[in-house]
Amino acid sequence: MPSNTPARRRSRAPLFALAGLAALPLLSLAEDTISFVTDDRAPVARALELAGPDVQRYNEHITTLANPFMQGRLPGTDGIERAASYIQFYVEKFGLEPVFDSGDGYRQPFQSGSFIDVTERRLQAALPSGEAVTFHPGRDFNVLGTSGNGFFTAPVTFVGYAIEQGPDGYTSFPEDISLRGQWAMIARYEPMTDEGRSQWTRRNWSPAAGLTSKFQAAADRGAAGIILVNPPETGRTQLEDERSITGPTLTDIPVIHMSYETADRLLRAGDEQGRGFTDLRRLADDGHAPVRTATSLTVGVELERKPITTDNVGALLPGRGALADEYILIGAHYDHLGPGLFGSRTPALRGTLHPGADDNASGSAAVLLVAEKLAETYAQMPEDADARSIIFLWFTAEESGLHGARYYANNPARPLDQTMTMLNLDMVGRIRNDRLSVSGTGTAEGFLNLLQPHFDASELEIVLPTSISGRSDHWPFYQAGLPVLFAIIADFHDDYHTPEDVSWKINRTAAAKTANLFHNIAHALAQHPDRLTFTSPDRSQQQASVPPMGRVSVRVGIAPGNYDGDGQPGILVADVSEGTSAEEAGIRQGDRITAWNGRATPTVEAWMPMLTSHQPGDKVLVTIQRGDEQLDLEMTLQARQTGG
Repeated sequence: MPSNTPARRRSRAPLFALAGLAALPLLSLAEDTISFVTDDRAPVARALELAGPDVQRYNEHITTLANPFMQGRLPGTDGIERAASYIQFYVEKFGLEPVFDSGDGYRQPFQSGSFIDVTERRLQAALPSGEAVTFHPGRDFNVLGTSGNGFFTAPVTFVGYAIEQGPDGYTSFPEDISLRGQWAMIARYEPMTDEGRSQWTRRNWSPAAGLTSKFQAAADRGAAGIILVNPPETGRTQLEDERSITGPTLTDIPVIHMSYETADRLLRAGDEQGRGFTDLRRLADDGHAPVRTATSLTVGVELERKPITTDNVGALLPGRGALADEYILIGAHYDHLGPGLFGSRTPALRGTLHPGADDNASGSAAVLLVAEKLAETYAQMPEDADARSIIFLWFTAEESGLHGARYYANNPARPLDQTMTMLNLDMVGRIRNDRLSVSGTGTAEGFLNLLQPHFDASELEIVLPTSISGRSDHWPFYQAGLPVLFAIIADFHDDYHTPEDVSWKINRTAAAKTANLFHNIAHALAQHPDRLTFTSPDRSQQQASVPPMGRVSVRVGIAPGNYDGDGQPGILVADVSEGTSAEEAGIRQGDRITAWNGRATPTVEAWMPMLTSHQPGDKVLVTIQRGDEQLDLEMTLQARQTGG
């Protein structure tokens, strides 16, 4: 409106003048900021210029692969597909050739795990007062990913922590207890203080707090369904769901997570003395359980598991002359945890993006840089040079149990008996004081002598562990009899498997040095006239590829091959150590342990608590599946040895 315009201008002018004076420092700051991002002498631009082309290229790769746009690179998501496309774009740009028979030759698809679609979730309570209550998913309860299907009505029994055996004879289950036809309501964790801390360990929780053993214990006693409840003293009030607690179905019964408020209401209504959840939890702290209630729950749960297809990415750099039909593998896993619904070290931040910059965008970026540099090096070789072919691999599904590497090892693009070695880069981005750990130098005769000149010429301090870790992608190749090298940061950091593992914290210069080191190693091995001869270091010096064992005092002697399950029942035996209980009992690589003293062993996690009840010298009956044959083997358990 024209009549009001002059008045507005007159009233604003004095205020604008004052505001302008006050804003001078901000304007100056803004100009500095603009200069920072546009001036070619700005700190970041200048640092990258001085660092050189290798660091510049590495910076592009690590920044992209750890970008939120990649969604944490969880298998089965759009994010990991974007990361795979990014990697494929560059290997094609480098002039590398397809290596696989499927599709365009740069991808190796396979199924790993499953997505869970909960198609029905209903829960209603019939209280002793006659009141009927309908509960709401997402607010009062959620169905967990370990659940089976079920439609039934049953009374609720509180079973405390559902711990079969704890310190000093602690148990949640009297010998004659049966839960047949009942809901088993379970308190999460283990006996705790009123401040929500464990009574059994000073740090976090003991292995007895694991969910799998609790669920299995209730199912073994005939429970019709399982209700998990978080004690409020722990501060964890968020409901889990089918994505945050997942895995193979332990039994075909519903498993739900219920809010404390809902559980407390049900217990108070159904307990003869009107006690609530915290009252009964405190009784369970002292070993008093179970408590039957007069409350009944009607459930309707139905889930559908949809297989996840994910891709290894690979490319071939053809060799030259007489060595062209021999191969060197250079790999890194490019997957991570996505929103951190499994594997996160910060459970309170489940559902938050876990970028996985160090683990393992850093190794993936390094292998891209190695691939580019080796392609350039091979292009400059004399025509009559002899050099092995090199296969570059980016593995998926490492975080859930080395599935991508194991799938490739079982389905190699080129025969493993024509493969000289496998070089694995995992977490090479947070190098401190230029210290890089390289293990595996004892996996071939004279290996260290071949490598030492390259270590000495490197600008890094190379730390040589005496043991071989089984927790990364080199492991299936080592098990297949290939010499391996495993590079990883020598000094771990607290951001591992948290949302704080972000790209700006990556030591780009040291990571590029690592890529240069492995370029030089691969180039030298590619031209070495003789094949490496595999040697297996002393088994007692190997770090077994198993989870932390807690109070386990016995050793079986297998390396599991499917930590989170693979759609088939039982624990896949990926390796059997010499002279151990497993070998003496006749267990072989490729067997599946399906039962332990008659109890089902659907996963490694379900098996671990069974081991805690044994002492050296115990005899157990192990049921295995070997092809189409089921066998029962008697095993005498040996004592667990440090480092074994």
